[in-house]
Amino acid sequence: MFLSGDNNILLPYIKVHYHIKDVFKYSYCNKEPHVLLDSISSRIFTGIFSRNNFYDIVTTYREKLEKDALNDIQKELNENNSGIQIVSINIKDVHPPISIADSFERVIASYQEKERLINVAYKHKNRMIPQARGYSENKIKDAESYSIKKVEYAEGEGKRFVMQIPLSSELKSI
Repeated sequence: MFLSGDNNILLPYIKVHYHIKDVFKYSYCNKEPHVLLDSISSRIFTGIFSRNNFYDIVTTYREKLEKDALNDIQKELNENNSGIQIVSINIKDVHPPISIADSFERVIASYQEKERLINVAYKHKNRMIPQARGYSENKIKDAESYSIKKVEYAEGEGKRFVMQIPLSSELKSI
């Protein structure tokens, strides 16, 4: 059992595939190299799991977790002259303890529903913002058009008024 960074208990099924790279180191540098591998692997996985959320471990982070674990375990095996070369690490299954599995499934379903609702909100936002921008731009153009219309109407009315002044009064004033 391991504890995740968000304090959830998880039970992973992990396979560490390795081969003996250096028979001399494997046979004579460590008393029990397979126990060393098990100990290092357990400690590395404890550290990795404790730094990450359960949901990330079981979904998005799984592949990166395998790569990180492989690099960290290999580094420590090399430092301990184990003669072991890690070929691959496969996390086959990660789940909560059976006693709380149903409750945890509901939590995961709720988290997925939350993500779905967030995506729906973003979809709505992405549809409404361009509409609102178009509507506001349309209103601005309508206002500019109205303003130009009123100015031109006023200028036309002024010219009409000037044209209604009798010509004889213009001559008298000259």
